[in-house]
Amino acid sequence: MLNSRMRKWSDYFSQSLSINGGYMNNSSKKMMTLLVVLLVAGAVSAAEMVTLKLRKLDGTEVTKKVEKPQYGGSITDLMRAGLTVWDPMAGPHVSHTTAVLYDPIWQMDWTRGQSGTGEALFTDVKPSWSHMTGGVIEHWEFLDGTSMKIRIRRGIHFWNKEDVVRPNEQLETAYGREVDAEDVAFAYNLNVTLWGQPYKMTALDSRNILVHWETPDYTVMPRWWLSIMMAVLPREIGEMDRKDWKDTLGTGAFIPTDFVSGGTTTYKKNQNYWDYDPLHPENRLPYLDGMKMVHFADWGTHLAGLRTGKLDKIAPWYGVPHDYVVELSQTNPELMHTETSANFWAMPVRQDLEPWNDQRVRHAA
Repeated sequence: MLNSRMRKWSDYFSQSLSINGGYMNNSSKKMMTLLVVLLVAGAVSAAEMVTLKLRKLDGTEVTKKVEKPQYGGSITDLMRAGLTVWDPMAGPHVSHTTAVLYDPIWQMDWTRGQSGTGEALFTDVKPSWSHMTGGVIEHWEFLDGTSMKIRIRRGIHFWNKEDVVRPNEQLETAYGREVDAEDVAFAYNLNVTLWGQPYKMTALDSRNILVHWETPDYTVMPRWWLSIMMAVLPREIGEMDRKDWKDTLGTGAFIPTDFVSGGTTTYKKNQNYWDYDPLHPENRLPYLDGMKMVHFADWGTHLAGLRTGKLDKIAPWYGVPHDYVVELSQTNPELMHTETSANFWAMPVRQDLEPWNDQRVRHAA
């Protein structure tokens, strides 16, 4: 595991590797179709092993030995399209940005991934809800068919003023402030306005929020899954233009320090990050000191970057062409790769109405 976001990616990649002093530990697995290639940069020394005792959802106990996580180092990731948009509400194509700068309402439960009990692969675009857990929120409950109540975690703070590249007077009261229900409701309602989600949040007090939708909706949980990509913003941002990277203010594990449009984006570690490694709960995240996202325009440059160590990995959603994987496995056997499934979208149906109340029909569809 690397940090709250790298931890997620390590489950996507399903490999066991150390990268530039950072840490990932996942067992190798094979699925189908798309390929991800990772490069171990530099020599890997003998790692200290620790024993984890875990329990699956069905009660089965799991005991496994894993490498003890190490702090330090950096990672260089590929952003094939190039980063041009910094507004976290601009859509899923800025997920590279939101993933490291902001914390989501929900997040995947990494104790269920390949680093943990192995119950979840996390290669699907929409994992099971039983494999999800709270991010910014720590508790939720359905009140009836059209509402639910959520509670915000304590101890999550926006970045300090001295950590950002250029402080903004409009955000003066937000720097270092603890996230509260008003922030989450503001950000989510803004997301609703922009993307037409049928829900509204109302802050009940500093920690509790009422979520309401007009009519009973079977898709509420699948739709709520999308909020893992929603950025929690300080309410002070109001109608402020969110396009300038220097005005970014999040709670995430990394803070931007430099940006070249169509080139390289550089991030440093958030020293005051709130989250801990769920498999090693004594360890505050992130493990890495920093990271970079670089833009290469063509596959030839991508592969050259892997061969020379300028790239540490290529994310699975880019889908390395099979011919390149074969070539790299022959010319650079030190590279590690795994196959993963293509993304797909599920169609929720009303199972209380014909013909969908017949399980055979649902399976046939």
